[in-house]
Amino acid sequence: MKLVYLFLIICTVLYFYKTKKSYTNVYAQPKYIKKDILHGLKVMDKIFNSHNIYYTIGYGTLLGAVRHHDMIEWDDDADIHILKEDIDKIMSLKDEFLKYGITLAKEWKLLKLYFNDKKYPFIDLFPIHNEGGKTKRCIPTNYSNPKKCTQIFERWWTSWYGFPYNWLIQRKKLKFGNLNLWAPSNYLELLKFWYGNKCLTECYTSNFDHITGRYIKPKLIKCLNLPKPQIV
Repeated sequence: MKLVYLFLIICTVLYFYKTKKSYTNVYAQPKYIKKDILHGLKVMDKIFNSHNIYYTIGYGTLLGAVRHHDMIEWDDDADIHILKEDIDKIMSLKDEFLKYGITLAKEWKLLKLYFNDKKYPFIDLFPIHNEGGKTKRCIPTNYSNPKKCTQIFERWWTSWYGFPYNWLIQRKKLKFGNLNLWAPSNYLELLKFWYGNKCLTECYTSNFDHITGRYIKPKLIKCLNLPKPQIV
């Protein structure tokens, strides 16, 4: 009888170990990354709303909101689209961000929000512009001429743009962890444009290593415990 009980105990332990393992993603980032990102998004949302600055979440952040209702476990940054004509207005708010321990910086490709001296993790702010009804990504030059957009012509980047501008300029709130953030109203069309028709059921690892600065080939992995997609 003791052997039977011992066998049952061993089976129970193995079952819970395998169950826990199957629900834990080996690509998950350290918890401090998510904590910093959510803090930054909360502050950004508060400041931008109070100054009537238009923004929408994009890329993996938007995918996380729709597919996971939260930050994707293996993501390590946040992606935001802003309007090119708001760049100077946003940069004038550097001191306001500093009150919350966040550094707002302008780099040649985009704007960034940092949380520490290592500049990792971070939030990317991508300036966009309407050109003939299509969305173009702009370089944040030293001036904010709304009629001019200095673009990035790298093939990898141009493939992510060129979608209808009205997909991005209408917005609605989506749940993102314990936050409610502005998302494009046409978020399903955008996600399929960026990630394909199966993006809500198939999961891939990141295509960019933010520590080394290198592009990497995404891997198809299991989508664990996905809730019903957030459709509002």
